[in-house]
Parts: sequence; structure tokens; C-alpha cells
Amino acid sequence: MTEEQTGAVSDEARLAALLEGEVRAVLRALRGSAVDEIRIEHGGVRIALRREWQSAAGSAAPPDSAAAAGADGAAVGVPHRTEIRAHVVGVFHRTREPDGPHLAAVDDQIRAGQAIGVIETLGLASDVEAPAGGRLVEFAVEDGEPVEYGQLLAVIAPG
Repeated sequence: MTEEQTGAVSDEARLAALLEGEVRAVLRALRGSAVDEIRIEHGGVRIALRREWQSAAGSAAPPDSAAAAGADGAAVGVPHRTEIRAHVVGVFHRTREPDGPHLAAVDDQIRAGQAIGVIETLGLASDVEAPAGGRLVEFAVEDGEPVEYGQLLAVIAPG
């Protein structure tokens, strides 16, 4: 066995041991919480876990957003609109880099999964993705504005 293969086996064994005990305990602790994402480093092994919230319409949304949206995930009083909400606390940016091009603009046609902005948290940027395709009709926050978990960021209408 080569040195590289031995290192890979060692890493796989460490990961398996970590998964059997500590990660399962973390998952049990997180089950009833509102934690959206967690990163764990233990003994040189890193694991990132992210919860994907699913509303009745299949769009990513925090569990308490049902009060602000209809049963199908659409904005109340506006049929078939999809709200894009913050999945983490941080600063919303419409670009990935300073002075870079906007990822999306009002009236753009957006695909499901397309990044419309990023939220920067602790120096790390995570994409804000559209849960459905359509026309971007509104940004509810300005570029560079701090946002809270679950806060409305943008609205997409069909077509």
C-alpha cells in the first residue's frame, strides 16, 4: 500500500468514527432547532451540514415564513409570487466581488437555482439562489444592507 493510500484510509476511518458518534449527537441536538448550517472540525476532519427548508411549494424557506406567505409559499394577496428569504444572518450583496457585475437585476428572467446575490457572514459569502424561475420583480433590501435570518430579500413572479 502506498503512503497516499494509507493516508486516505486513515482519513476515511477517522471520518467514519466521527460520523458514528459525534455527528449523530450533533444532528439529534439540531433536530428541533432553527440552526440552518453548522461546520465542525475535529482531529483535522471538517464536515459542513446545511439544512434545506422546504415549503409546500418546494421553495427554500425558513419554517416560520408560513405566516408571511400563503399556504403555497406565494406572497399573501399576490398570486404565484415566490419570495426569496435570507438563509443566514449577514450582509447582502448583489455582486460576488466589490465593483463586480450584479448577479441579477429587477426585470431579469431568473432560472431556479440561479444566484441573485450573496450573503457575507464572517468573511464567507454564500449564494442566495432563486427557489423558482420567473421574472425578478423586486429587491426588498439594498446592496450592502445587513439582513436577518428569514428576512425577505427579493420577489419573483412567473413569466
